[in-house]
Amino acid sequence: MLSEHSALCTIIELKGAIEIGAPAFIIPRILGEQSPQTPPVAQDTSASVSSIAEKKTAVPVKPAFAELSGSVAMQVHYWNDTNSSNLDFTQPTARLNLRAKRLWGSDVTLTIRSTTRHDERSRQYNSAVPRSEWRNRIYQLSLGYFSDESSLSFEIGRIISSKLSGVGYIDGLMVQNRFSNQITVGSFAGTQPQWQYSRWQSSLQKYGLFTGYSKGNYRNTRYEATVALAGEYHGSTPSREFCYIQNSLNISDSWSAFQSAEIDLNRGWKKDRTGKNLSLTNFYFSARHRIIRPISVGISYDVRKNYMTYELRSVADSLFDENLRQGLRGDISFRLPDGYLFVAGFGLQKKSTDSKPTYSYSAGLNKRDFLFPRCLLNLRGAGFTNPLTSGVDLGASFGRYVRQADLISIRLRTYMYSIKRSNIGRSNHSIQLNSQIELISPLYFSGLYEYSTGDDASGHRFVVELGYRF
Repeated sequence: MLSEHSALCTIIELKGAIEIGAPAFIIPRILGEQSPQTPPVAQDTSASVSSIAEKKTAVPVKPAFAELSGSVAMQVHYWNDTNSSNLDFTQPTARLNLRAKRLWGSDVTLTIRSTTRHDERSRQYNSAVPRSEWRNRIYQLSLGYFSDESSLSFEIGRIISSKLSGVGYIDGLMVQNRFSNQITVGSFAGTQPQWQYSRWQSSLQKYGLFTGYSKGNYRNTRYEATVALAGEYHGSTPSREFCYIQNSLNISDSWSAFQSAEIDLNRGWKKDRTGKNLSLTNFYFSARHRIIRPISVGISYDVRKNYMTYELRSVADSLFDENLRQGLRGDISFRLPDGYLFVAGFGLQKKSTDSKPTYSYSAGLNKRDFLFPRCLLNLRGAGFTNPLTSGVDLGASFGRYVRQADLISIRLRTYMYSIKRSNIGRSNHSIQLNSQIELISPLYFSGLYEYSTGDDASGHRFVVELGYRF
């Protein structure tokens, strides 16, 4: 309908009676063209005409099945052993990393991260390593409900959360409620997957509560904290009960810091073994500061110790004590003119059973547009020394971007170490060719060829991968 009370038009062909309220359609003509059947008439350019025409001619857009991101890839890894040990090895692998948001226009998200591989060896290495075997791992397979309009969210399936990384994997349900823009409280319940190959098992149950706090943004200042209480149980027998604490702080691009810790509550058989009510089983801290735009420094400290569980309660205490690590590391990086980047680091680690600590050091130099435009040069050296062994690792690589995202490079490496008590020295050398090629976006290809020779390994290695990015 062109007007509330009247309209002017020329009737070209009458197919039925004209009634008040009947709709009118506008058929656009090419600019300057006149219809041979109709004289030119004044056009009504009112807002009502254009809006009605848009409503009548609009074609509904069918919503997408989901907003997809991630990748799927096929890879083949082949090792040809040229030593007499005959350790040839072939490993085809399929990898899927998929995140499907807004499934069928809803607030449901599907997340899948998995690998499927087949190991084929030229012979059986030993009783624990067969000649042929499948290894299928599901790292995450979950359905989640996340809505900006609802404070309640949940996730079901195999779950792993970056905010609860110390809690580990959960086969079950996680529910959380956002009480404000800063505070979240949640709980989880399920079973613990088998730790080595991520197989599902029902013998170990896991439960817990957690709360999270976040404030600010990454442009200025951002602070996040998580505290979780978790328990793992074999029926009524506790395997592990602990508190997980995680904090992170970012101040613009000048300061960043991260900390995580796990504190175990010991009761029952665990208290009898340790003699303590509480044990600090894991602590990690790292911080980085950009002094000025070209220079930044970093420092990290970590204490890692295998925690005692119900399955391992019969293992001698000395084995856990030997795994204690105290590590302090610092590094500095300089961005120099003409595309140079220099990085250096120094570290110190000490076992509780060592008379002296282990010292490590590293340095590297990167150069953009080396000799020619779009060429890259990387030089790297690293070394370590401790009461038992010492070694150095030297490497150099040169690469060139053929197109915007296609990189072809060559890498040389020498690794040497010695065992001090027996005065035995060993060395290994390798040359490696790499390629990363965007075929037809989003299809990509990567390939690697490596020839190794030395005291520990000699042979040819091939790795090719074809993938698709969503």
